Parts: sequence; structure tokens; C-alpha cells
Amino acid sequence: MDSEQSVDYLGKLLHALREEIESINSKYLYHYCDKIEFDIKMWEKDSKACVLLAHAAFENFFESIAYVVSENTYYEYKFKKNHAPALPFLIWAKSTKAPNFELDWSKSTRIHLIEDLEERIKSFHFFLTNNNHGIKIKHLNEVLRPVGIELSNCKQLILSLEEFSDFRGSYAHRFLNPGKSLGRLNNRGNPEKIRKLISDCLTICGRVYLQAISLVSSTTDCELAKYELYKYYITCLLSLKCSMQEGSFS
Repeated sequence: MDSEQSVDYLGKLLHALREEIESINSKYLYHYCDKIEFDIKMWEKDSKACVLLAHAAFENFFESIAYVVSENTYYEYKFKKNHAPALPFLIWAKSTKAPNFELDWSKSTRIHLIEDLEERIKSFHFFLTNNNHGIKIKHLNEVLRPVGIELSNCKQLILSLEEFSDFRGSYAHRFLNPGKSLGRLNNRGNPEKIRKLISDCLTICGRVYLQAISLVSSTTDCELAKYELYKYYITCLLSLKCSMQEGSFS
């Protein structure tokens, strides 16, 4: 996947995430927000659906980002002899042993590295597509660091990401409270709380998207991506009615 294809795919990926989250929110969240009274029993069910589906969308987004960047890194080195920014991270993160060089020089050093890199890419892609990762920090590090992507250093965003992941964990693995007395698991968040957590997770997705663009393409593409992302913030994040400052994705 060359740079042009990668940039195009990443843009479509962000757009797909936006549509998916907006669809989930419209069905399960928005009509409960900023209301004094609503059906608590219905909110119990809808809030769980909202959290579970949104979490799945975020998880899929992060996995797809890592897949595209790693694929572009391999393409650039094999076919264009370019050293993509993510290349050393991929080698570092997926290195398990020292290379075993043959005695003769029938293969060049570059061919050795290409073959080794191809195996690591296949292994990494299998890991991305066949494992259930979730969006806890420790799991996202396993997904994003091999391609040189860092999570936000904003404490509030990280706390929101962890809290949203905890919500999902409690909803996904049980419907009853643990203990001797039998009782249904109570909802842990009001509509405005979940709306804010989803907004913060979307902000992190935006920052990860920008890093991915910078890894696979040029400075010009990154500036265009920032502009598109700002429009995305205006139309999507503001629909969550969460106040954010301009430049929060930079």
C-alpha cells in the first residue's frame, strides 16, 4: 500500500468511524441527554448497547490504523527502498532474536531484512485481526507502538479512555452484580457522563489519525488532514455538545 493509497484509506477509516459513532449515539444516547426525566429501565439497556458498540468501533479503528501504517512501511522499504518512520519501531517491537545470517553472500543484507520484515508483518497482522484487544492503555500500546504511534499525553483524555474501557468490561462480562445476593448490574454512568467519555475517546482517535498520516505521507498531507479533522470536530464532536478548544488535535 503506497502513500497515496494509505492516506486515502485512513481518511475513509476516520469517516467510517464518525458515521458509526454518530449512528450509535443517535439510536442509544442522544435522546436521553440533558433531560431531567426519562425511562430508567430503557436507559439501562440502551446505555449498555451504546458503550459496547462504541467500544467495538474504537477498537476496530485503532487496529485498522496500525494495519495500514505497517503495510505502508513494508511497501515503502520493499518496493521503493525508503525507510519509513515506523520501520525501526516495527523491527524493535517485533524482534525476538538476533538474525541468523547464512555463511555465503548469495542473499544481500537487504533481501534478508525484507524476508524477515515480511514475516513480522504477517505475524503482526494476524495479531491485529485475530485477537480481541480492547482499548485499555496496555492493549493499545501493543497495537500502536509497533508502528511508532503514541497515545495522547493529556491526563484527562487517558483517564476517560480507561474509564470507558472499564464501563465496557463491566457490561460485556456480566449482567448481575458479583456476590451472594442476586441482583442486576446497575448502570455506572448517566447520559452526559457517557457522552463526555465518547467525546474524549474520539479526540484520542483524531490525534492517532494525525500521527498515522504523518507516518505514511508528507507534511502537506498532514496539514490537509488537520483541516479535515477540524471540520470533523465541528460537525461530529459538537453534536456531542462537549466544549473543546480549537487545536486540541495538534
